[in-house]
Amino acid sequence: MPLYQFKRRIREEEAYPDASDPGWIEKDEIREEKPEYGRGVFPPPAQDVVELRVPTDEPIPTVLAGTAPACKALRDFARSDRVRDPEWVKIVVRRRLDQLLDAVPMMADARPLPFDKAKVRETEADGLPALVNSVLVLLEWADGQAE
Repeated sequence: MPLYQFKRRIREEEAYPDASDPGWIEKDEIREEKPEYGRGVFPPPAQDVVELRVPTDEPIPTVLAGTAPACKALRDFARSDRVRDPEWVKIVVRRRLDQLLDAVPMMADARPLPFDKAKVRETEADGLPALVNSVLVLLEWADGQAE
């Protein structure tokens, strides 16, 4: 699911007519829900809202060969500034890491993970750097499997 970043300050009900909170959406705020266009919010080219493609929008790999590129894309996303809000970066990295960790055991060509998935998932509490480190561990494992 893509994320939507607002490029100007907008009244909540202009973007989400059914919103229960009649507040404001601030410039650069990110939401998961697609806004409703036409009531003060306009789609491209007006650029009131930008759709951000994130790694969780990509297909989940079904074979081992797809795991390393998916990890590299996730690592690159975490290091880029495409999404400036660190909380959203953390959410996306955690979700995609979960997708990848759940997919690996289903791959016919992959050996079991050499680490405990539950421990990797616990790293979320340690913040984004720990999550990125878990991505790098999975990447190293996937690259080693391909050799």
